[in-house]
Amino acid sequence: WRTARFNASVYKPRIPFQLVRNPPASGGKTMRLNVKCFATLAEKSPPGGVWELPEGADVARLMDSLQLPAAEVKIIFINGVAVEPDAVLHDGDRVGLFPAVGGG
Repeated sequence: WRTARFNASVYKPRIPFQLVRNPPASGGKTMRLNVKCFATLAEKSPPGGVWELPEGADVARLMDSLQLPAAEVKIIFINGVAVEPDAVLHDGDRVGLFPAVGGG
């Protein structure tokens, strides 16, 4: 029998759900958001689609914490409703961020 070699430098465990924490500086309460970035912004989506922010944060703060330049985000939805970057987020909100879309 041949024994398989374990190469730790190649092995990357798969984690089905990973919560990324972005704790507030003040140590106050946080809220969990379901965030999805679409099209060319998809690579900026948080792992597992979940992100945490301090209570009372707005969409602009979310985009900043995801390192998304405001100029690249053209359409924002919270729970299926189009909003502006100054819209305040609440625990459990579903946020969709879209870039400018071209076509013809």
